[in-house]
Amino acid sequence: MSIERPYADHGTGREVGEPPVRWIVWRQDDNGNRFEVVRKDSRAEAEEVAAVMEARGHKQTYWVAKATATSP
Repeated sequence: MSIERPYADHGTGREVGEPPVRWIVWRQDDNGNRFEVVRKDSRAEAEEVAAVMEARGHKQTYWVAKATATSP
């Protein structure tokens, strides 16, 4: 008996038929307000944007999080 599984969609890191995963770069300012900066199709792209923003030397904090169905 064999169980068939969808094969990985190479290049995206997800299984065939799964919805695409988006990544959000978030910023928090000095007052604790959080803002979405940009959405990217890969975590690597989002991490790169966050790193560039952090390197600018501003006091804001940047981080990357997976977009969810409840993400604005």
